[in-house]
Amino acid sequence: MKTLVLTNNLRALELARELDRLHGEVDVAQSPNGSLPNIPKFNVKKQFQDIAEKYQLILSIHCNQMFPAELVRAVRCVNVHSGWNPDNRGWYPQAFSIINGLRSGVTIHEMDEEMDHGPIIVQREYTLDSWDTSGTAYEKVMILERELVMEHFVTIRDGSYKAIPPCSEGNVNLKRDFDQLRQIDLNRVGRYGDLLNTLRAMTHGEYRNAYFVDATGRKVFVRVHLEPESD
Repeated sequence: MKTLVLTNNLRALELARELDRLHGEVDVAQSPNGSLPNIPKFNVKKQFQDIAEKYQLILSIHCNQMFPAELVRAVRCVNVHSGWNPDNRGWYPQAFSIINGLRSGVTIHEMDEEMDHGPIIVQREYTLDSWDTSGTAYEKVMILERELVMEHFVTIRDGSYKAIPPCSEGNVNLKRDFDQLRQIDLNRVGRYGDLLNTLRAMTHGEYRNAYFVDATGRKVFVRVHLEPESD
């Protein structure tokens, strides 16, 4: 079965290449704004007919394109979502799990016309520790995604799984929701734990996410370092 993996993520690219070595007939492409070297770019809204004619399965892993209805109706499309559906559908689910306390995990599901929505094929939870940031939680996500894809690729490809509908509609977080959390209001009054969780969720490696504006009007970026006590 000819499979297309759509991704903008380097580690997912490596996973796709491993799937091709093990099982064959796996191509990989990226979004028009992707930066993976020597990987073709597909615009799913403009090229859905060509994609549907050539492939019997589309596997989306960290692909930031919304699939058009015409594509998900024409060919089986499966998404690897870095969150626990239906909790925290959409962008940066590991970050929003830190903020709202909803379950964290990885979900592989059939795609429909809505974002991170559709019958669930398999999902697995991971532990979000009190010292995790978005960056360390993301590392857990990447490891778990690879495990689930490697374990279930054969059944996903041949369609021998039994998918179940999500238990509810859950919640959806958009990129603008994340962007609105980035600026810290220095006059805000609230629980220290809520502020700490926001900073944890904004801390991801060297990304400059959280910031406040000082008296001169300059942005000052903030990250937190959390370290558990040694055993």
